[in-house]
Amino acid sequence: MSDDDPKASKDNKPPSRFGQGGFGRSGFGQGGFSKRAKTAKSFDRDVDRAAGGTSAGDAPHRPPARREPRPVRKVTAQYLENAALYYLGRFSAASGHLRQLLVRRVDRSAKAHDTDPVAGREMVDKLIARFLASGLLDDAAYAAGKAKSLRRRGASRSVIAQKLRAKSVAADRIADAVGAADADAIEDGQDAELLAAWRLARRKRIGPYRTTENRAELRMKDLAALARGGFSYDVARRVIDGDANDAPRLD
Repeated sequence: MSDDDPKASKDNKPPSRFGQGGFGRSGFGQGGFSKRAKTAKSFDRDVDRAAGGTSAGDAPHRPPARREPRPVRKVTAQYLENAALYYLGRFSAASGHLRQLLVRRVDRSAKAHDTDPVAGREMVDKLIARFLASGLLDDAAYAAGKAKSLRRRGASRSVIAQKLRAKSVAADRIADAVGAADADAIEDGQDAELLAAWRLARRKRIGPYRTTENRAELRMKDLAALARGGFSYDVARRVIDGDANDAPRLD
């Protein structure tokens, strides 16, 4: 057979370093891509089977089934007390907020076990009254501590009031708490609301605390940030247009 015979040239061609077909036993052809594809498909099929679905390619992907919800506990006086103590061991709370959490459990128990919701609410009220009398719950201390913490982080009066209302703190308690949080600033002759705005600007690194040279271009954005924080336009303008070197003592 002549050397010009195409068949001869093909037969005499040295084997490719990639195996048959160019991508053979090197890990890409027969035993390469095919085995990997098969392995991947088998893996997908096993995952789908474990999730209660079908094999890959037979049906669109389905998310795994959700976990079954935890069974609802039947409410008793002891259960409510244990739940309340557990919560107070992890978080501080106002009496109104704790009452809401416990009443929610009462309602779930009434729906799941046909317990008396009225009797459950009476148990909650007695428990809350006992905790208030013993000092385990102290709405005034809770509101004062929360307001002081929020002020240090740069919260405005309106934001503090909003957050305390969300925790079912009474309006008179909120006013007393904000007044107590502002007492130190007032004694130093400072505007507590303006001081909080400076703190928020420093925490967000806006206005005079920006390190970029385009501060003027971002002025409106920075004013809007303080406005969303509950500060008036006058307070926001004084901070955003101010100089960090002229800022009051914030610590």
